[in-house]
Amino acid sequence: MGYFEEALSIDPRCADAWCNLGRAHSQLGQNEEAARCLEKALALAPRLAVAYENLGAIRHRQDRVVEAIACYEKALTFSPRSALLYTSLGNLLKEQMRLAEAVACYNRAVELDGGFHDARWNRALVRFMTGEIERGWSEYEWGWTARQRFPQRRFPQPWWSGAPLPGQRLLVWGEQGVGDEITFAGMIPELATISDHCIVECEPRLVPLFARSFPAVETVPRTDPPHPATGTADLQIPAGSAARWLRPLLDRFPRSFPAGRGYLRADPHRVAYWRERLAALGPGPRVGICWRSGLLSGLRCLQCTSLPQWGTVLTVPGVHYVNLQYGDCREELAEARGRFGVPIHTWPDIDLKQDLDEVAALTTALDLVVSVGTAAACMAGAVGVPVWQLTLTSCGDCWTMGQHYCPWFPSMRLYERAWDQPWEEVLERLARDLRGKAA
Repeated sequence: MGYFEEALSIDPRCADAWCNLGRAHSQLGQNEEAARCLEKALALAPRLAVAYENLGAIRHRQDRVVEAIACYEKALTFSPRSALLYTSLGNLLKEQMRLAEAVACYNRAVELDGGFHDARWNRALVRFMTGEIERGWSEYEWGWTARQRFPQRRFPQPWWSGAPLPGQRLLVWGEQGVGDEITFAGMIPELATISDHCIVECEPRLVPLFARSFPAVETVPRTDPPHPATGTADLQIPAGSAARWLRPLLDRFPRSFPAGRGYLRADPHRVAYWRERLAALGPGPRVGICWRSGLLSGLRCLQCTSLPQWGTVLTVPGVHYVNLQYGDCREELAEARGRFGVPIHTWPDIDLKQDLDEVAALTTALDLVVSVGTAAACMAGAVGVPVWQLTLTSCGDCWTMGQHYCPWFPSMRLYERAWDQPWEEVLERLARDLRGKAA
């Protein structure tokens, strides 16, 4: 940053220096100062496409989507052959649910640069959002080359092509975050049925829970080098890729789970322990809450809330709130109690991030979970507990499949927010429903 400031002290009319200084401020999270520098650059060089591009990214982070779109459209007038700009514009249009326009941008990006895989990946997500599930799964495979799916395991076996598996051993390996692994785990019983022997490699924190829930499969932790059992398989498939064969249409998703049960089974002794502990809180529903992700960057920020926004929910009488927010949130909890006068019960003897088997037991013992789109919501849906998920409508991706409910989790109800709608409006509607439940 010092070099750019020095350059500007020599020539304060150097647009490139202002642009680079703005990018430096942006990388430090100093959005207002970055925007000021970029606007200065554009005043000096109105055709500087990279300045519009960077200003668009800042306006997006500030949740000023309309301004961000205008910036990218302006950048494209001066750099009309940029696949990156078309993809960035498509992503913003996707957030506004202008899906046909978003696909047109992705198509143009692919025409300009067939090797720009981010456009193909984002186009796959829009396919899901428009209900083109089978086509979406086909394009979902571009996530590997776009580096949006991870970790990519380098097993030597051929990938399963969806064909019958008589007498063959299938290795299924988890990918992406814990929430994704929990979601895709709903297919494990089917994979165990169609193969001679199914080996599931998963996040180590999930091993006890998966081993109990799927006794017909061999569950091993993801390690490097891989567990020896992975070498005994004949074929392999990433968990998300298995959905191409098992969830190609809406009617292939589960319609319901047995009453009070999902596909993940918590330790019954620990469930009984938590039910007794929760009963000591007194009469009234026990509601677990999780208000943000542990990763607050990019689009994920728009999907998260802050605890002060939950005032209408936390003040619903007769409800006992239980903290499911992983990570250090002590200050947030203390602030909420001081502001609303309501305790959010939390227990220091459970690690909500690391001890997922115990989290499953606690979740199973609750009456309801209210959460943004995090692993806490996925866990509730997977154990079959009612869960009300706060979601940004345009971020449904592979979870909603173009519906206003979540096909993966029959016990989940969605509370959707439009891109320009305050969370408080959605939370007020949720609070009304919760009052009815408490009554």
